[in-house]
Amino acid sequence: MATPTTAVADSDVLVEVTDLVIRYGSYTAVHGVSFQIRRGEFLTLLGPSGCGKTTILRSIAGLERPSSGEIRIDGNIVYSSKLGIEVPAEKRNLSMVFQSYAIWPHLTAFENAVYGLRVRKRPKEEIKRQGDWALDVVRMKQFGERRASALSGGQQQRIALARAVAFSPKVILFDEPLSNLDANLRVQMRHEIKDLQRKLGVTSIYVTHDQEEALTMSDRIIVMSSGQIQQVSAPEHLYNFPANSFVANFIGSANLVEGRVDDATRAGDRVDFVTASGTRVHATDSRPPGYDGEALLALRTVYPQLAAGAQTVSPNSWACRITQATFSGDFIEYTVAAPWGPVVVRRPPSERFALEDPVVLSVAPANCVIIAR
Repeated sequence: MATPTTAVADSDVLVEVTDLVIRYGSYTAVHGVSFQIRRGEFLTLLGPSGCGKTTILRSIAGLERPSSGEIRIDGNIVYSSKLGIEVPAEKRNLSMVFQSYAIWPHLTAFENAVYGLRVRKRPKEEIKRQGDWALDVVRMKQFGERRASALSGGQQQRIALARAVAFSPKVILFDEPLSNLDANLRVQMRHEIKDLQRKLGVTSIYVTHDQEEALTMSDRIIVMSSGQIQQVSAPEHLYNFPANSFVANFIGSANLVEGRVDDATRAGDRVDFVTASGTRVHATDSRPPGYDGEALLALRTVYPQLAAGAQTVSPNSWACRITQATFSGDFIEYTVAAPWGPVVVRRPPSERFALEDPVVLSVAPANCVIIAR
């Protein structure tokens, strides 16, 4: 199953990045990256630290000068190495929500929210109207006269959001805005940011290294590694059909099995995968058409089923035994000895097995996904 195309109609494109290269001396942080962002879309740049995602975000914002390439916003070139164009950050009609909130502690919540409007020298009536509206949108209007230093971390984050939307920017850029919050508040703010984005219909670019944030908030995700795009897709497709082993390991938890594809058994995207030990697995080939490189079998830990006993009754089921069990609250993580090696399986706490118990491991062919190495 091939990854869906990332190209969109010109009229739907709000942000377009083309062949973006960013170097620091002899070090290349971003290698010729290209992508498009639709109007009203919530797109996330996801990857480990140092992969180039924040550098790209800052380049779009005008806070970083690329080495080459082109950036367009709403059809207008804001950076082009070829044409020698570089529009200043304050003229790109973007707003940014930072990891550190960047709140002025001596100013009130209202004064922080309207800071961008005052910098742009908007009329007093507009500043009052937009400031009240922005605080109301983030449910902070009752705290308008309170100094920012007296607000909690979550409230300060809401003020940063109010400031970001107050002057009606074309795009909001989020640079890991939730990383300083505690776990429960982080989950709450994910929903609030997504609800706000959906309510306003504003195009958003979100940077994070947190896969759960990306999966729960995004319309599309760009997975990056070492300054290069590994895959661009909707969250569910990305999870179920990773493009390669890096994506499979970075998004969720997966068992990767060595072996080969038996093309003689192919019927559309269904084909047999033969493990290194000779076990045959009915699988789904998610690689691009014509791909002939090395392949792996990816089994997400949440999809395999376990049943007590040792009698297999259908294809894609194998007699195994439990070798390890770890209780993790919402699930129990079992390791089973499969014919080709250890397989990690996550099952609900209601499904209990003891060490050395014989079990039957079964996986639907749709969840046995062949990926590029």
